[in-house]
This record gives sequence, structure tokens and C-alpha cells, in this order.
Amino acid sequence: MRRVLFSLVVVGVVFAIAYGAAAALTVNGGVVQAGSDTTLTCDTTGVTVSYQVVFGGTPPAFRVSQVQVSGIDNACQGLNLYLVLTGAGGSRLGFCVLGTSTTASCSMPDPKVEDVHDVHVAIWKGGATVP
Repeated sequence: MRRVLFSLVVVGVVFAIAYGAAAALTVNGGVVQAGSDTTLTCDTTGVTVSYQVVFGGTPPAFRVSQVQVSGIDNACQGLNLYLVLTGAGGSRLGFCVLGTSTTASCSMPDPKVEDVHDVHVAIWKGGATVP
């Protein structure tokens, strides 16, 4: 019984030391960050997204051929813009990475309009590889 109790105390001490060491680590942000920080915001009013739709492809259908992002704040000039169209379950249907001005547009691989569920736009300082 004494050995079991001693073993439990040793395991508890080791766990406490490991937990304390992990809590003492500092996290340096970099490109990937969680949460929000208003000092990192260059466009607080949001942007407008519009689509150019064409009829064609195989099978013939209405398809998104180009996406335009406008209303980008001047404070975002010179930053990178990442745009992705997503389908059901968040599947990526098309994406592009552009430099920003007040308007940015990119061609898409003609996903069907009915398959597009959402559009995601991110503007960042750069230096990262985008998936």
C-alpha cells in the first residue's frame, strides 16, 4: 500500500512540474493568431464581394468565372488579399492570392453557382504560405 501511495505522489509531482513548465512558456504570435486585436485591423468597415457569372462548361451550368472584392480601405494598400470560395462542408472550390488596392479581382476555375456556399476574404501583411 505504501508503494502505491508513494507512486501516486511521484506521478502527481511530475505532472505538476510538467504543467507548471508548460504554463510558463511564452507564445510569440507570428502569422497564425487566435482571437482578435483591433490594432491589426486595416479595414473596419468590411468589403463588398461581387461575382461574374457565365453559362457554359461541362455539364452546361451557370458558373462563377471571376470574383471581385471592392471597398477595401486605403489602410490595407500593399497588403495581401486571400479569397476562397467554399462549397458544402467547407470544401474549397477556388482561391486566389492578390496584392490589394481599393479593388481586387481574380479568375476562378468555373465552379457551379449552385455549389458555392460561402466566400472568405482575408487581408494580411504577408510572409506566409497559404494552403
